[in-house]
Amino acid sequence: MGIFDLPICAIVTGANRGFGRELCSVISSELPASSTLVLLGRNRDALESEKKELASKTPSINILIFHNFECNRLDTQSLLQFFNDHDNLFKDLSSLLLVHNAGSVGDPSQSCVDLGLPQVTDYMNINFNSMVATNSIVLNKFASCKHKTVINLSSLLALQPSKSLSLYCSCKLSHCTNYCIFH
Repeated sequence: MGIFDLPICAIVTGANRGFGRELCSVISSELPASSTLVLLGRNRDALESEKKELASKTPSINILIFHNFECNRLDTQSLLQFFNDHDNLFKDLSSLLLVHNAGSVGDPSQSCVDLGLPQVTDYMNINFNSMVATNSIVLNKFASCKHKTVINLSSLLALQPSKSLSLYCSCKLSHCTNYCIFH
């Protein structure tokens, strides 16, 4: 039996544009009826638009959006509350698919020596801290799920850094390291 044979919960971060938006379209078309697709992103209007579009194509699944970022920081209390508020949609699901796509390349014109602590902190919040916090919240919430799959979309820049993208490369390497020790 495969992950898409029974209703599941699929969660995609960075779902409001680009690759994440396309990924949601593909995943939603594969989900069995009564599954739940959760779109996480920083742009509420884009998420609402995407939800409407996906709902018209896949009316047999539940589509939820979560948008609550303050100063580029994931509001973890709100995310936890979001999952608790929708518990009725998650309680009977046997599988979880969590895809980490969220992130920002940042400003490639800035060298790492040009960045101040507030810029670095914001960048790490968007590109690394929110991923770790999301894992903690989601995996604890879905602890009873029989099958859990977490996919971390990364980049070759984690292993072959570029001087003009120093923070991006550092965050991608942090992602890889985190998943090497991930339980």
